Amino acid sequence: MYYLIHCFADCANTPFLPALPGSLSCHIPPSCTSIDCCAEVPFLGGRSINVQVLLDPCEAIMSLNIEKMQYNVTL
Repeated sequence: MYYLIHCFADCANTPFLPALPGSLSCHIPPSCTSIDCCAEVPFLGGRSINVQVLLDPCEAIMSLNIEKMQYNVTL
């Protein structure tokens, strides 16, 4: 079976996130291929850490970003 992936198209239904703790906020963009979260970490003096997971179905790559670090995985 073959599947046609529409690259760079918005998804029809933006998923809703479940209730998250007050120290965590996340956003799913209209493309539905990534999630961007910001977490306040108390043991780091209340510093906020940004984490992103991005899926690129056209290039078959998943990227994990934590602050300035980026790790790419070929799928």
